[in-house]
Amino acid sequence: VIIRWDGAQWLPVASPTTQHLRAVAMATATEGWTVGDRGVILRWNGHAWSQVTSPTSLPLYSVAVAGSDEAWAVGFSGVILHWNGVTWTEYASPSTLTLFDVTIAA
Repeated sequence: VIIRWDGAQWLPVASPTTQHLRAVAMATATEGWTVGDRGVILRWNGHAWSQVTSPTSLPLYSVAVAGSDEAWAVGFSGVILHWNGVTWTEYASPSTLTLFDVTIAA
């Protein structure tokens, strides 16, 4: 279940997946990401969530977003993903340990 605050109340929002979602990050009211099990990645456009192609099927646990062309996601077995505004790319990780959090420094 995905819920959204509209300024006055929490409302359900349709999800294009049945996978468990683990983290959400918003850059603006019209730019956000959520990640979860089996590498699922959803993008928010201000009105609805849509599923985008993920380069991994491993669980993702955290996502950080700085804008429409800058986001990072991490997860199981050291998986590291980067969004460049067009596609998600997997980067080689220096670790096989599960990564639970990621941030982007301003």
